[in-house]
Amino acid sequence: MRVQMTPKLDNIQHVMTQLDRAGAQLPADLVAHIDAHPDQFVALLRDRLALSLPLSSDESDVYARSHALIFLAQWHDEAALTLIGEILVRHDDVLDGLYDVFEATIPAYGPAAIPVLADILSNAQAPTASRIVSVTTMGYIAHLHPLCARAVIRTLRDALPVGDALADDHHEVWSWVVTTLAELRSKAATAQVEQLYKAGVLDPNICGRPDEYRRALRESPIKANFAQPLSLYS
Repeated sequence: MRVQMTPKLDNIQHVMTQLDRAGAQLPADLVAHIDAHPDQFVALLRDRLALSLPLSSDESDVYARSHALIFLAQWHDEAALTLIGEILVRHDDVLDGLYDVFEATIPAYGPAAIPVLADILSNAQAPTASRIVSVTTMGYIAHLHPLCARAVIRTLRDALPVGDALADDHHEVWSWVVTTLAELRSKAATAQVEQLYKAGVLDPNICGRPDEYRRALRESPIKANFAQPLSLYS
């Protein structure tokens, strides 16, 4: 029978090495130790998060950066939120690992995350996946914090194309914006959305057909709950 030894957690660099090598799941004692000493680890975890990972990166490096985001979001570290705004516009980086934990971490910041997410969404040069995850996460935050729903809806409506912008090839992003507006029951956006359906710039595989969109507006609002980021290790 294989016996798993618990590492001694009395050295900062040793702890970081354990985190870097752990893979997808961290041992409970490692999670507890890092969480109990944010002053010792916050700067090191920011450095991990800020790393630009080449496409040839080892899987353990991708997981280590995700772990960094989880702890920093748990601590509501403002510098990490700024870093996310810089990282998610990169094209030469392995961002999938961050996308995987995004909706389980960034909502911990509450409405403070909205300006950062709005900047990513409005950046037409950002990766499509980054813009989409910013849309869905803003929608989630609006469900968790209803008082900020109006600001989120305004941001999403402003992101939809008008005039010459209809010729741009961002249909996937716009379709997720429309989906999120429907989930937020934004009847005020109906005329705007219907014009986009008529223009043929929405993907019904994402946001449904016009009748499905209108039906969604009549459904009961979504009730959302949020578990703090470290619950990912439960």
